[in-house]
Order: sequence, then C-alpha cells, then structure tokens
Amino acid sequence: MIELIEELLVENKLTDNPGKAAFDIIFTTGSCLLLNAFINNDQFYHFKVTEIDDLYPEYQLYQEARELFGDYTPNIIGFLRKNGWDIVLTEGVHHRVLSPARLMEDKSNLTQQIINFLKLMTAKGGPPASKNRHNDFIQELYDHFSSTQFAHVIEPWLNNSKIESLPHIRQHGDFAVNNIAESGSKLIIFDWEDFGKVALPGFDLCILLASVLRYDDREILAFIRDPKPKHSTLSNLLDLSKEVAGIAPSLFKELIPLYLTIFLYLKKDYGTSIQKNVGNLISLLDNIREDTMPGQYRTLP
Repeated sequence: MIELIEELLVENKLTDNPGKAAFDIIFTTGSCLLLNAFINNDQFYHFKVTEIDDLYPEYQLYQEARELFGDYTPNIIGFLRKNGWDIVLTEGVHHRVLSPARLMEDKSNLTQQIINFLKLMTAKGGPPASKNRHNDFIQELYDHFSSTQFAHVIEPWLNNSKIESLPHIRQHGDFAVNNIAESGSKLIIFDWEDFGKVALPGFDLCILLASVLRYDDREILAFIRDPKPKHSTLSNLLDLSKEVAGIAPSLFKELIPLYLTIFLYLKKDYGTSIQKNVGNLISLLDNIREDTMPGQYRTLP
C-alpha cells in the first residue's frame, strides 16, 4: 500500500524521491486509514486509504467543494484505484483545530469568518435541478427511523408546509467545530464526504451550535429557551438563521430536534459514541417538549 502512495506522489510530480518521505499513520474507528506523507518540514500530503469503501464519490465531492469554495477547502490532488485499494490524495494543511472555548472567546474574529463562509455556502450551495423535495427527504428519514423512538421527532414534519417552503441549500453535512480549523489567518473546513446529502437550510448551523455547546442537554435547552442568547457568539450565530437559511430564529429552534435526527441519520455508519450522545440529546429534547405548544419545552428534571 505504501508503494501505491509513493506511486501517486510521483505521478502528481510531488516528489522525485518518495522513498525519503516520512509517514504518519492515523487509525480510525471506520473502514479507512489516514496517512500523512511528509516531504519536508513544511510540505506534506494527506491520504485516505481503504480496501473496503468506494472513495471515488467522495473524491468527486471534494473536487466540487474545492471548485465552489476555494481555499476554505483542502486542495484535492488525485485519486488512485489499484490492487484493491482506493486512495484519495489532498494537499496537507498546517492548522489548528478550532475548539468550542476558542470560538466562544472569539479573539481572532472567528465568528465573522464562519459567517462569511456560511454566506458563501448560501450563495453557491444551490442544489442540482434534480434535487428531491424536502418532504421526500423527511419521508426517507422517517422510513429509516420508523421503528425507533426518533420517529416521534420526525412525524410532525412529514408533508409539512413550513419545511417544503424552505430553499434548497446544500449543506456541508458535518459542520461540527472539530471540522473547522485555523490555517494562518484563514479558516479551513475539513471532512466534505457528506456534502450535499442534506439540503435543508439551517442544518449546518445547528450542528455547529450543538458542537460548540458540546452536545450538552442543559446548554442546548437554555439556548432554545432564551429569546436572545446573552453570549455574543451564540447570538450572532442565531441571527444567521434568517440571513443564511431563510428561517426565522423561532422556527430554527423548533427544528433543532429534527436537525439532530438528520445528523444521527448521516452518522449511522460511524462510531457508537457520537450516535449515543446525539441520540440521548434528541430523546431528552423530545421527552420534555410540550406537545400542545410546539417549540416549547418543560423544565429539565
């Protein structure tokens, strides 16, 4: 497999001497290996490698994201399928992953950079003409969860005029704070493999907010209840629901359990930890919702 990676480096004229490259191998809970090949201290390349999955659709998504959003994305370089392996190659990026605490401090104007990116997503993230209606996607979601406790969250949104009237804006799909990083003075967004799987506006914003609040039930419930969050970062992000998603803040908050259920759906093949945390949060929000008052929540026990 290392020989194939060296071949890809040479084919793309990234090095004349691949044998001198130093490799870091990153083990994941999924079916892929992640490798970094360091040519020197300043230059490295990132590889995603698998014998199990078809990585070509992901490679195409990265290409499309790069064309649409430029330097907000890693530079996708090449794809190789050989000897049973799929390999995706991107240019390595020296970066610092954004933490919830750093975003809440917002000492580097990070919130404004995120706002600028989400505005760009809204401007350029329109779907192909063949994109299904929102209601079709919600039905697909319900069919998947119909025998689980999450069906109750989805049912009110089936064939819902509020949903169907919303614009279609392709979402990043995993816009959690750990997929956002600083590279010098710029923001860079990683993990585009779910790009476009959801076109319901506000979804990315919800996942960002939930991850900033560490998926903590009390913090998220307080955010939902507070008409105007006191923390400036949360307030600024909430204000975005109207500007970048075309959704009133009140409807955005009402949709949070549905957004989280969609996130769980996208992560159905991922590790159990995120599934458990998000699943517990959805259940709690659904259990304390007042059925007679949509979007209103009882006090936590």
